[in-house]
Amino acid sequence: MRKTFRVVGVVILAALAVLLAVMITPSLLEPRRRSNDRSNLRMVGLGLVLYGSQHEGRFPPGLHTLAEEGHIDSPRRLVSPGDSNPPSIGPQGFPCSYEYPGPLPVRVHRGIAVAYTRRGVFPDGRNVLFADGSVRFVRESHFSRGWTGRVSLQDAYNWLMERKEYLPENADLDRIADFYGMSRP
Repeated sequence: MRKTFRVVGVVILAALAVLLAVMITPSLLEPRRRSNDRSNLRMVGLGLVLYGSQHEGRFPPGLHTLAEEGHIDSPRRLVSPGDSNPPSIGPQGFPCSYEYPGPLPVRVHRGIAVAYTRRGVFPDGRNVLFADGSVRFVRESHFSRGWTGRVSLQDAYNWLMERKEYLPENADLDRIADFYGMSRP
């Protein structure tokens, strides 16, 4: 009888250990996914600058262009490790986890967001790539208020609209407004 209790106890203890491991594992992986996502965004930032240096100081029309023209080392850089179902972009249908406003000039204010992880990849926020190449994690509550920790999304949008001469003639102003969370009249 005593031996039966030991076996049952061991089985229960093992089941609790497995249950605890299953509950803890996602929370342990989240910081690593965010870190890898930041690394991907930094590489995207370098690709943007490289593209701009070869194309009259303009960022590309879409992030897919970085992969198509070899400005990033792999199209996988366009996918966040935390994104299980990224949408496809560009003619080749590259999966991409990042939002991007389109062909901005390379010489924008250094605190302006130029790309960020799409909503829902991380439960509590997004990584944001700034024009100076830095990447920061911004809580969703701050993001929804338009504040990314440097220049608010609204101020960034206003800065660009006041300097439309820097934008290419074919710039999609609706896409830019959508990226910065603004509505156009």
